[in-house]
Amino acid sequence: MNRRLRRHGPIALLCGVIVFVIMNLAAWYNLRGEMNVCRRQGFTRTTLQLITQELEKYQIEHEEFPNALTDVPNLPVSGSDPDGIDLDEWEHPIQYELTDSSFELFSLGRDGRPGGIGLDADIYHDGRNRELSLATFRQYFGESDRAEVDHGGFFMVSLIVGVMVIYQTFVLLDDLGTFEKSWSPVKFILYCIAIVCIASLVGVLLLPLHIPSGH
Repeated sequence: MNRRLRRHGPIALLCGVIVFVIMNLAAWYNLRGEMNVCRRQGFTRTTLQLITQELEKYQIEHEEFPNALTDVPNLPVSGSDPDGIDLDEWEHPIQYELTDSSFELFSLGRDGRPGGIGLDADIYHDGRNRELSLATFRQYFGESDRAEVDHGGFFMVSLIVGVMVIYQTFVLLDDLGTFEKSWSPVKFILYCIAIVCIASLVGVLLLPLHIPSGH
């Protein structure tokens, strides 16, 4: 048993780790733009869109845009400071500026400062920098506040799948031990790659089932 463990264990472990990494990379790339994954960011985007609608209604009624957001009654925001300044989901003032023919409406993001990337990036009402504002790899996996990034248990799911792949790969390689003489190195490698690809594909297809829904 120890000989089989030393022989097949590293290969099975490698297959499981690869599947785990692929699933988490797929989760980061596909889920980081979902509203209920990066909640504060998603709700801020929605708030900016709703405010934009109110500003357009104001412009139709008054034939001009307001000088400040405080001039528009009943804006759909989650809160405001004591001076009545509307706040985003990080409790930072929502930025509003008039231009020659329209307006600029944006949030300064999590850090409350101009610029930034990922969760710290500015968020505009017209979505002009949406790709830049998607959570970075480090933010997605390093953020502990679930209001910032909620994995919906997918990290644990991918870990369980990785362990299952390790076990199944070891069992299959052990069962094939009696046929090893008829297996060329290339065929053996292709077999392991097939296991990784099939397991990864199944995991990626399960992604939509693990998007946090908030209920």
